[in-house]
Amino acid sequence: MAALAVLRHADVVPLMGQFQGGSYQDMHELLAYVRESGRVLSYLTQKVTMSYYNFQLATAIGHFHHLFTPWLSVHGYSRLPRLLSSSCDMAAFVVVSSIYFGDVGLVEWACQHRCHFPTSYPLVDIAAWAAQLDVLRLLGNHPGTTNAMDVASRDGHLVIVTYLNQHRQEGCTKAAINLAARFNHIDVVAYLQSHRSEGCSSDSLVWAATHGHLTMVQFLLRHYYDTVSSSLAMDAASQHGHLDVVKFLHAHGQTCTTDAVDYACLNGHLGIVKFLLHHRHEGATTRAMSYAAASGHLDLVTFLRQRNVPANVKMAVTNARKNGHFHVATYLCQSDPHVEFELGTLALNV
Repeated sequence: MAALAVLRHADVVPLMGQFQGGSYQDMHELLAYVRESGRVLSYLTQKVTMSYYNFQLATAIGHFHHLFTPWLSVHGYSRLPRLLSSSCDMAAFVVVSSIYFGDVGLVEWACQHRCHFPTSYPLVDIAAWAAQLDVLRLLGNHPGTTNAMDVASRDGHLVIVTYLNQHRQEGCTKAAINLAARFNHIDVVAYLQSHRSEGCSSDSLVWAATHGHLTMVQFLLRHYYDTVSSSLAMDAASQHGHLDVVKFLHAHGQTCTTDAVDYACLNGHLGIVKFLLHHRHEGATTRAMSYAAASGHLDLVTFLRQRNVPANVKMAVTNARKNGHFHVATYLCQSDPHVEFELGTLALNV
């Protein structure tokens, strides 16, 4: 009986439980999710690139938060230590989700209980990604990387970029301006240009031109002309139909390649093709006619024939027929009797 009384002692029972298999019923769902998704979060400890801060990671954190929030409201902070000790990855999920969703109280609790703090995770970078300024302030003594300012710039969080620049030493890379330009965060680009020295690369101009961000293109050429100049910018603007950008690039000394006309033809941008062939000397290749025909752009095919742009008419007819654009095939055959004779009525197929 004495031995049984010892085993039932209030101080002994919890210690015995720590050496038993299984888990507490209220934690089953959380543990199952952490086991299933732990790898998604653990990659953060491996010096990931900025691209890892994306929708997939946000979704994984969000799902955990959806399970954890009601659990915490029921059980409170007093049961947190037991939950965190239930799995080697649980502390990371709890702290990362609290940072991502801006739970300042929980982050403060984790900072005070350092035995449960996942120091191998880039917590400053996560706070910057999530635009949680109050949490960033709490993490002042924790290390970060250039990903913090880069990802904040990419996502247009000027307040976060400003705070990081003023209060931390990690800095950023050229990706900060490059990606801010891509997503048209002109205020972020202007701030970085004024307060940082990392600069940018030609990717910034190409991405801005690709998406038709004229004001951004103007800013980049005004402040980084020698760094960002690239023929790919006008090529990309032409391909995606941004005539105002094409005109500005042309007026400010930028060049292009034959890809500009060729891919504008592919996507049916007649106005751009007219501008390029009238104002520039690069011209087009035989792909221009083939692309226009393959895409069914009869107005472009007609214009190219009238301008005597080099063409493989037989290939263009074949492409038009292959994609069901028989009206284009008919026009081409009628405009070139040699092709009509060579391919015969099969070329028309109407």
